[in-house]
Amino acid sequence: MSDDTEEGEQEVTDKPIIVIKDSATKSVFSHLLPQKGPEKHAVARISQDLRILGHKRFILKSDQEPSIVALKEAIRNERPEDILIEDSPVGESKSNGTIERAIQEVEGQVRTIKLNLEDRLQTKLPYDHHCAGWLIRYAGSTLRWMTVGPDGRTPYERMRGKRFRKELVEFGENVLYLVPK
Repeated sequence: MSDDTEEGEQEVTDKPIIVIKDSATKSVFSHLLPQKGPEKHAVARISQDLRILGHKRFILKSDQEPSIVALKEAIRNERPEDILIEDSPVGESKSNGTIERAIQEVEGQVRTIKLNLEDRLQTKLPYDHHCAGWLIRYAGSTLRWMTVGPDGRTPYERMRGKRFRKELVEFGENVLYLVPK
């Protein structure tokens, strides 16, 4: 993720972001990770995503970068489902088209949410701000909850069989509540 600063320079997050897309439901998940590779936070997050999807069998497909290959292997060892590992052929960008499009969608959603938050707060938030991880995760979730496909259904509907009907507030909005006694 990058952002133009007022000086015309590019501000870039130095932490890796992982985007996951399920081909069956078209669900998108996105996470800001502490580092590349099979780090325990990354394995736990992706393992949770796979649990949410609820499939009995997965094919984890990615490019052949060593850190992502090691991450896929760690996830396979963590999960009880039947998980196959698949690497995209070197130089075959068409085979990664689905995930490349999902990455663009997440980037656009993150940018939109971030600009909206900055406008409401009247301040510029750097990508290393402590809310960045939540923002990136929320961006993937909103795509899953709200993006209507050609079949007229959202990824959430394809996963759960019903519409997402929970009330949402804008990212970063204060929510006041009382704790019941």
